[in-house]
Formats: sequence, C-alpha cells, structure tokens
Amino acid sequence: MSGLIDACITDDVVRNIDCLKNEAYGKHQFLNNLLDSSNMAVVEWTLDGTIQYVNKQVEVNTGYKSDELIGSNWIDMFAPINHIDKIKRDIKYFKSQKVSKDYNQVIRCKDGRYINTTWKNLLVGDREPCTVISMGTVADRANQESKASTRLFNYYNDALVHNRSAFINIIRYILDTLNEDLGTAAMMLIDVDNFRDLNNVYGYKFGDELLENIGELLSVGFQRYGILDHYEKDCFALFISSIKDAENAVEIAKKIINMFHMPWVLGKHECYSTVSIGISIYPSDGKKVETLIKNAESALAFVKKQGRDRYQLYSKTIDKQITKRLGIEYSLRKAIEKNEFIVYYQPQVNIKTGAVVSLEALVRWAHPTEGIIPPSVFIPIAEEIGLIDRIGELVLQTACMQVKELNSLMQSNITIAVNLSPRQLQNKNLSDKILEIIENVQFNPQLLEIEITEEAAIKDINTTIKLLKDLGDKNIKIALDDFCTGYSSLCYLELLPVHKIKIDKSFIDGINKNYKKESIVEALINLSHRLGNVIVAEGVEEESQYKTLKEKNCDIVQGYYFSKPLSFDDLVKYFKRMELH
Repeated sequence: MSGLIDACITDDVVRNIDCLKNEAYGKHQFLNNLLDSSNMAVVEWTLDGTIQYVNKQVEVNTGYKSDELIGSNWIDMFAPINHIDKIKRDIKYFKSQKVSKDYNQVIRCKDGRYINTTWKNLLVGDREPCTVISMGTVADRANQESKASTRLFNYYNDALVHNRSAFINIIRYILDTLNEDLGTAAMMLIDVDNFRDLNNVYGYKFGDELLENIGELLSVGFQRYGILDHYEKDCFALFISSIKDAENAVEIAKKIINMFHMPWVLGKHECYSTVSIGISIYPSDGKKVETLIKNAESALAFVKKQGRDRYQLYSKTIDKQITKRLGIEYSLRKAIEKNEFIVYYQPQVNIKTGAVVSLEALVRWAHPTEGIIPPSVFIPIAEEIGLIDRIGELVLQTACMQVKELNSLMQSNITIAVNLSPRQLQNKNLSDKILEIIENVQFNPQLLEIEITEEAAIKDINTTIKLLKDLGDKNIKIALDDFCTGYSSLCYLELLPVHKIKIDKSFIDGINKNYKKESIVEALINLSHRLGNVIVAEGVEEESQYKTLKEKNCDIVQGYYFSKPLSFDDLVKYFKRMELH
C-alpha cells in the first residue's frame, strides 16, 4: 500500500512540476515578447560585467546580435577605453551600496559608431550573485546624427574608395557632440613606405590589390579601436576615440608597424611593405579634426625624414622644424633666381711632387641674411623638391667657366671634379646636359672629372654604368667617392668604369693610431693600383697623416693640411703664391 501511495505522490509532484514549468515558460516568453517590443534597450548583466540577456532594441542600437553579446563582458563590448574606470566605479558603487544608480554613458557600437545613452539601473537581489537590469534610451539628436554620419561614411566596404570628406565629417561630429565626454583620443595617419616603388616595379594592378589587402588587414585588426579610412592613395587614417593616454596610442602604433614585418604574397609576387605613422593626440594637440589631421601630417612628414618603419608623436618642436624647412624651401627657389649659389674649390695635391693637379668643386649658398650655408643643410632638401638638377647645372657651368679662366691665367691644365647627387643620376638626360654645358663653355672634357658616391651608383647599377660609359666615351673621367663607407662590394670596381677612387676621411682620421685603419688604407691603395686606378685620400689634416699616406704610395691627397675650400678669387691668390715659391 505504501508503495502505491508513494507512486501517486510522485505522479502528482511530476504533474505539478510540469505545470509550473509550462506556466514559467509561458511567463518567460510573454516577458521576452514584451521586452522585445519595447523602444528601450534592456540589458541584464552580473556585477562582474557578464551580459546575460539583451532585448531586440539593443541589437538595433548597437548592431550586435544577441548571441554575440550574451556571455561576453559589458565593458569589452561597449565601453570606450577612457570610460572603463568610470564604469568600474559604478559597479563598485552597486556592490557596496546595494542600490541602483542612473547615469549617462557613451557606448561603442559594432560598426565603430559612438552613441549617447541614458540608463536606468535596477539592482536585483540582495546577496551574491546579484544582477543589474539596465534600461537605456538613445538621445534623439545623437541617434539621428550618428545614423546620418553612418550613411556618409563607408567604414570599409571598399578599401580603394577615398572617403576623406566623410571621414572628416564623422570625426567632426564625434568631437563636437561628445566634447568633454570623449576624454583622450588619437588621430593616426598610416603611410605605406615604399608603395611608389612597388607600383613602378609590379604595376598599378598589383598596387591596387596591395592597398586593398592592407585596408582589410587594418580593418580586421584595428577598426575595433575606432574609425578607419582610406585617407589618400597610399595613406590610411585611424581615429581612436578612446585611449588612456599617448602611450596607449603608441602601443597601438607599434602593433600596426609589427604587423607589416611579414611579407605580402600577391599572385606570383612576394614583397615587403612597411608603414610609417604620424600621431596627434586629442585634446592636447588640437580640439578640431582639421587641427588633429594637420598635426598628424606634420608628425608623419617628420618621421618619413628620419627613415621608415617607425612612428612619431606630434610635438610643437616638429612644427618649428617644419616651419624652418619650409623657409629653406622657399628661399632655395628664390636663390636660383637671384644667383645666390657660389662655388668653392679645394685643391688636390700630387703626393710626390706637391703640385696641385686638380680641384674639387664644392657648392655653397650665400644666403642674404644667414650667410654661407653648407651643402649638408640644403642639398637633401633640394633633392626632395626637385631643384637639385638646376643647382647641379649651375655648379657645373660655373666650375667649368672659372677653371677655364684659371688655366688660362696660370698656363696650367688643372682638372675640375664636380659631384653628382643620387637624384641627378636618375635623370635620363644627364649625359646630354653635361655635354651641352661643356660645349657651351668650350671646356676641355679631358679636364672634367665627375664624382659619384658608391651608394648613389648602386641604386640603379645598369643606368649608372651606361651613363658613365657615355661620359667616358667623351674623355670625361669618373671618380668613385666615399668608397668603403656604405654596403661596399669589390665587384662594383669591376663593373663601374672609374678612373679614380677616393678614400673617405673616416679612414684617414687616426690612421697613425689605428693599425686596422692603416691596414685597410694600404690594402685599398694597393688594390687601386693593381686595377689601374688613381687613389685619392680625403680629409688629410695633419703632417703625420700625409707622411703615412706617402709611405703607402697614395697618389693624391686633399684636405685642410694643404688648403681649406676657397672662393675663386682666393683660389687665384693661392695659385699665385704657389707660383712665387
């Protein structure tokens, strides 16, 4: 009997449980349907930030699906970086006070937008684990404007579409709308370092495909930090709307740079392409989007001058340097028109006879207010802005005219050596231009020597060889300058049709005190002689250096031990003094 009673009780309990379950499920469904029909966003989350429930309005407002949110952390999904501490303080308040708190909060959506929201919070449960029910509304103006901005701005559907104006519009909206709530933000300009070279070598189709892949890489890896745009042809912009500080932006920049240390494999081609990044910080470097972009551009321009594959934070010092550089650029253009460039000459002396056998032409800029400006200051800028060819032509013409006059005056056959910059060597018409100048001046080509650096020569070795052979056919001699200071290879001595090899000053300094330097110089002298080349030692400043070089059978020496670079008038006086002795 007792077994039958137990069975009946069990059946009743099971039926009651099933009824309760059905009733609870019905109420649960009713509650879900009710919440989903609400215009308010509803989120249930635990005090450690884990999301347990979201309604449909949350999906509409943020772009996330419920299965993306449930089980994830509220802070990770929604919180701008600079709001994290604030949210943690709110959670701590919930835990300690056991009461609800209402607050305004900027949240980050899936597509990178930021929207203003107002939340009413209810703490459920008086002991652990308790949860928070948050009911939020989106501010009408913020919601409408962010949707309008979203229509304007293509976040990254097409990596090759220029969205510069739309990008600026949405950043302007963020800065104007969020203002003090934004905290610290960063503007990054990410420039592909060697894109032009890759484009020229592999073609525009390859270049376009590379940019598309770079856009996808940046979008997948870093769009979650903020808003990404294909800003210009080979430059991308990333606005990070919430960072802790400038160091946080630097950390992100380093991650971006490191991503580009792997090769790109596109079709049959494999290549490396690094990036340089200029960074400006809101609000310290500007409160307007135009100012942030301008300062990021300044930082990018500065870092490109320093080299590639690195980042630079904007500073006012950079602006001063850029302002100074712009002043030099402007004055350089005027200097050509006003004929402010003058040529100085440094004698090269036959080490056995002591006679001056040649001169090296050295350009100087006689600035009207700054005085004499050395080439190390203005030549790199002249190369970058495309003025080096005109300056080079002026130097060659002046040197030929003045040395012709000197030879006539002194009844001599002094050779003149004129330097060519790396940029000049890229000029396909260089050979014709040199021949045109010496013909116009009626200068003896056998007395002209063209100096090129090893580094410049090997940038396009085939073009260089052709140029030098063309000049050699006209009896113009070639000197290889700064030999052994770069990535030297003895094979270049075989390939390049040079007449003279110049040992750099760095090897001459301390030659009497450094056995290794002395051995290297001796080996270079012997090698040059075996190859039939004349050897010149630059930067000779002491008698002991001169004597050592003479012992090693060096051919020609040049340096302050004999004479500093001289203006033409002083050069004439120098030769007349020598004639008297």
